[in-house]
Amino acid sequence: MLLKTAEIEGYRSLREVTVPFEGLTTCIGPNGSGKSSLLGALEVFFDPVAAVDPRDYWCGKGEPVEEIAIRLTFCDLTDDEGDRFRPYLSDDGRLTVERRFEQGGTARYLGWRKAISEFTTIRMLASAHRDKFNDVVDSGEFDELERATSKEDALAKMRAWETAHPDRCEILKVEFEGIETLLDNVNFISVKAFENPADHVEAQGKGAIGKLLAKMVDHRAVQGELEDFAREATERSQDLLRKASDGFQPFADAMRNQLRQFAPGFNVKVDWTPPTLQGAKPRLEVTIEAEDGLERPLAYQGHGVQRALMYAALTAQIEADTDLQRDRVLLVIEEPEAFQHPLSCRVLSATLRELSERHYQVIYSTHSPLFIHPTLVGGLRIFRREDRTGDGARTHVESLDEESLLKEWQRVFEVGEATTTSVRTRLEQHLSAQVLEGLFARVCILVEGQEDEAVVRAAALSGSLDLDSAGIGVVQTQGKEAMPNVSTFLSLAGVEVYPIFDLDRQKKERDQKRQAERQIMRSLDIDAEPVPGVGERYAAWEQNLTMQLEAELGDVYQQALDQAAGTHGYAPSQGQKIPAVVAELLERASKLGAESESVAKLSNRMAQLMESVSRSDAEPPANWYFSAFEGG
Repeated sequence: MLLKTAEIEGYRSLREVTVPFEGLTTCIGPNGSGKSSLLGALEVFFDPVAAVDPRDYWCGKGEPVEEIAIRLTFCDLTDDEGDRFRPYLSDDGRLTVERRFEQGGTARYLGWRKAISEFTTIRMLASAHRDKFNDVVDSGEFDELERATSKEDALAKMRAWETAHPDRCEILKVEFEGIETLLDNVNFISVKAFENPADHVEAQGKGAIGKLLAKMVDHRAVQGELEDFAREATERSQDLLRKASDGFQPFADAMRNQLRQFAPGFNVKVDWTPPTLQGAKPRLEVTIEAEDGLERPLAYQGHGVQRALMYAALTAQIEADTDLQRDRVLLVIEEPEAFQHPLSCRVLSATLRELSERHYQVIYSTHSPLFIHPTLVGGLRIFRREDRTGDGARTHVESLDEESLLKEWQRVFEVGEATTTSVRTRLEQHLSAQVLEGLFARVCILVEGQEDEAVVRAAALSGSLDLDSAGIGVVQTQGKEAMPNVSTFLSLAGVEVYPIFDLDRQKKERDQKRQAERQIMRSLDIDAEPVPGVGERYAAWEQNLTMQLEAELGDVYQQALDQAAGTHGYAPSQGQKIPAVVAELLERASKLGAESESVAKLSNRMAQLMESVSRSDAEPPANWYFSAFEGG
């Protein structure tokens, strides 16, 4: 079975969200936006002994909510799973189960099935099931229903009567009676960002590596033989010790007799207790051999090595390609990039994708563009925590689904016929790691290339503007023709874009790429030709930004450029691509009495963008304390 959706109400920052899942689902968003709350909710659902803290209940500007509901829907059940959960399946074969917590109360698992409302009331009772059932029987309302002798007997009789009388039933939320079976069917593995990775190395199925190994070897299958062996070893060792101990038995008898004199009515039994294996479970012993040849326990290694071992176990699943067991695994990872070298992140990202194409369903939160796959945008979930209703900040989750992406592509590029496959192919060539980094920004300034970025960042430096700290990214699209692709993608993902592009009016008309200009404008939902200058939604230059700067600074430009480039050890042609060089160029030109009007306007517009971002963050969320309990 596959996890299709999670509907969560009242848990931490998740006041009311619905999150759909794919084979591989990537959760992104700022710190404190609710990503860890989602992963935590999944862990709480799959751990039947997990409890919630009073502070886990969502709290807006009033009182905290009274209940937490974590409702999961599963699809693609096997025939065996369908038979096991038949009473709870919807008409389309999906299974929905809810775990509900009440403030100061109990937690319970609930499901939806055809049932009798009177029976459902009895099932939901904390006690007295048999007595209440017998009261219903005595009422005479249900023909052929007989009194019960116990709670289990009452539950069985209610199920049998509902099966025999489907016309009297209706779809109701009832106590879910198959939770143990569900938890056995879903191999849930959770890896948190900052837990001790060494804790995952055990063979009991609780740790991540132990669960992976349990898919290969089920220690329960040999547990009986191990216990028989341990019992026999214990008995033989006791006999051996007795026989080898001269005077042991006389001494024991004498001590027993003496105790009766000092404490009449008491007795003592003395026997050897040798080291025993009885009841012991197999444990996994893991040591790491370093380049120096020394072997050390895993706990003595750094967190990078420890966590890498878990990922090595995942990779081994692919390499081994074993057929011993093909049960589906639900793998949930918080920040897979934690403690990993960038090159290792690339390998791990590819591994997780390949696992998702096999028998793993993978869900992770990340702050790294290396874990975003351009061709899997349908699995991208964007988290934001905002107060849109006036009752307090809450998490909002948006999905970049492929159908919406296709429709927007057709509108922007005026393409009548296109497919999700063709859009994915187009995305892959335009969404580099630097472009994908824009998904993590509040506002993205889009530029064509390196020289444009140098001028933009120099303009920010001249205005003492820290774009990165404000969450404003500067992203190169590698040309004007690629810009509408990037602008459309980021806009659909909820990132505000501010394109800066050249009109190239100094070139022949066929070389000006006016179609790309119109596509950029449509990506901004503007039905007009671009106008040169620094505007509210975009900036465009009659020729290009470097030429614009040179024209405005006049004869001073080349002199200031030569001096600035020489200071930093660059040739002038290379210095034009370096923000520090261009910033010094502007400073030297200013001392010589030359100013760039375009740079001044651009700096002013960036200051306005920063102010806009700052205003949206000015009021702290009412449930501010969530940040202390979730990593993101």
